[in-house]
Amino acid sequence: MEELGVPTISYVTEPFEGLGLATAKGKRIPDLPMVVLSKGYDQRPEEEIRADVRQRAPEILAALTRPDSG
Repeated sequence: MEELGVPTISYVTEPFEGLGLATAKGKRIPDLPMVVLSKGYDQRPEEEIRADVRQRAPEILAALTRPDSG
């Protein structure tokens, strides 16, 4: 989507951070915003995940609306 001019954010878990960075670089989007989640994130209780997403909302919104996105 980023290649089409649509601002995006990639979510990856810690073990895949390097792969995410390499993929972004390979697609010539080295500054692609990335949210790195802890290993086992998907196994956390839902209320814990929701709280984490709420806490990260300003960071995510800023990345999606930065002047050079899209």
